[in-house]
Amino acid sequence: MGYERTQHAPVHHILLAVAVTLLIGAWVARAEPVAVILLVGVTATLVLVALMFGSSTVSDEGDCLALHYGPLPVFHKLLGIFSGQNGKEQMGKSGSSRCRLECLPGLR
Repeated sequence: MGYERTQHAPVHHILLAVAVTLLIGAWVARAEPVAVILLVGVTATLVLVALMFGSSTVSDEGDCLALHYGPLPVFHKLLGIFSGQNGKEQMGKSGSSRCRLECLPGLR
């Protein structure tokens, strides 16, 4: 009940570097409004994806293990721990109402 581990992936740095490159491209192509709109839209999408999946955190919440992706907290999942055959603990979806897939908090 005190376990928490956060892992950071370098992929979000790559996505942010591509987003900066696209913004530079939008500035260079500022004479073409369609190109600017397209490049800025793709840049915004890349930045959001980079912020959604920059890290993953696993934490023990008593009867569940919680998986959180971030730093923008859009996706998370609760995995129930239940006793299987021969008393071994297994991971999976349990019958607990608390241990369920929860995506997009606030839209339950």
